[in-house]
Amino acid sequence: AGHGGGVFGVAVTALNEELVSGAFDGTIKIWDFDTQALLHTMTLGSPVAHLTLNRDNLLLAVACDDLRVRVLDISSRRIVRDF
Repeated sequence: AGHGGGVFGVAVTALNEELVSGAFDGTIKIWDFDTQALLHTMTLGSPVAHLTLNRDNLLLAVACDDLRVRVLDISSRRIVRDF
């Protein structure tokens, strides 16, 4: 259930309900903070270089090795912007 490559970013939601991790395998994984269960995997198609979470609106900005930035909505589990 873990990543298939090195983890390059981790963030935790404001109420410590979910942990988000991004890795060299090009995935973002969302985990239950308490049970450590994997809740969702999003495939970005490029290694994750950096991520940051806005804890107020649960938008996650992800910089990838393909020189693109993707904005993910953690609540809906969707990519909402791709720059």
